[in-house]
Amino acid sequence: MKVALGCRALDDLLGGGVEEGCITLLHGEAGSGKTNFCLQLARNVVRAGHKVIYIDTEG
Repeated sequence: MKVALGCRALDDLLGGGVEEGCITLLHGEAGSGKTNFCLQLARNVVRAGHKVIYIDTEG
């Protein structure tokens, strides 16, 4: 099952969202929106009634 991000362009690019039950690594330039992406995804997962573990290796 995939979790939609709530952004149609990204959901389409990822084939419907991020795969549930998988570890997903996200990387990119500073200021590219990685944190916002992860927090939005975590919000959507929690709203769907699931649990989230969010790990930030920079802070």
